[in-house]
Amino acid sequence: MRSAEPDASQPAPLPQTSVLIVDDSIVARSILERIIDQSLHFNVVGSVPSAADALDMLAHIKPEIIVLDIEMPGMNGLAALPLILRSSPKSRVLILSASAQEGGPAALEALARGAADTLVKPGRGTIAGNFSDLLLDRLLQLALIERAPPACAEVEQIASPPPPVEHRSAIAAIGIGASTGGIMAINGFFGALPDTMTKPIFITQHLPESFIPFFAEQLQRLTHREVVVAADGMAVRDGLVALAPGDGHIRFAHRGKQIFLRIDRSAAASGAMPSVDPMMEALATTYGSAACGIMFSGMGRDGVEGARLLRRTGGLMLAQDPESCVVWGMPGAVADAGLAHAIQNPMAIAATITRLAEGALL
Repeated sequence: MRSAEPDASQPAPLPQTSVLIVDDSIVARSILERIIDQSLHFNVVGSVPSAADALDMLAHIKPEIIVLDIEMPGMNGLAALPLILRSSPKSRVLILSASAQEGGPAALEALARGAADTLVKPGRGTIAGNFSDLLLDRLLQLALIERAPPACAEVEQIASPPPPVEHRSAIAAIGIGASTGGIMAINGFFGALPDTMTKPIFITQHLPESFIPFFAEQLQRLTHREVVVAADGMAVRDGLVALAPGDGHIRFAHRGKQIFLRIDRSAAASGAMPSVDPMMEALATTYGSAACGIMFSGMGRDGVEGARLLRRTGGLMLAQDPESCVVWGMPGAVADAGLAHAIQNPMAIAATITRLAEGALL
């Protein structure tokens, strides 16, 4: 009998993704195990009741996804998150908690500390049903994201500062792109940025639309600058920090010598909404050699094409170093493409920006 041959017209099945569940409720753990194990895409490799148990397990296994509760006895999930990522840097963490309402302080704090996504845990009587489909969809999205491997060889190659490069145009405007782990990097950058550096700053941070106003409020507390969610027709001025809204990309328009913000809601090639690429491209075409782009921590490659145009028009491009990144995906892609003038931690980037805004050499 002739053996069946694989159908070349069908896509190859995805390899199973390993999942660790961390939740103090034995009922929740058993339900989550049943939901996740019913999918052929996932394999539950561990289920533990505390952050301490999770850290012990991570000494021996490195799951691709970790489902982490916040409210647990002893060390809570938010406190454990940086330790978990340090122990298993390739893992993507999904915060699953009753307190992780979208746009709420706990969810925003989790994203700032390096969580890849958050999801509200429903009440005990409603944890099945539609929640099952929603959870599996979120896990599948995380499984399909490539996390940049922090290979030791790569880190060693760029650990020492690159040779000094010249940039003779004083910076007139700054664009920051970021995703997973970017909130932490942005906070560090603004914490180190002196009040004397007042050039306008535009930020595209991959976040759900409802999170953006909360992030703006958090950032406002860190700086004396005016922090706003970008809107069509808003005038660009010194001291302004404008965040891309969750449903549009930042671009610019001219009326005479005045520059205004324009929000572009068309689909971006990267698939991200908002996307870093349109913002970097708009910086390049509007400010030319006086534009500065910064790429902070994040998964994927969004921003590389915008960085390419920014370099082509004479602008300055800086990337976060892998040692300080939660995910060296987006900055790593810029560095690998040879587009970064320098690779530094967020505080060093703030110092570089301050010097260059005054017309000094890097």
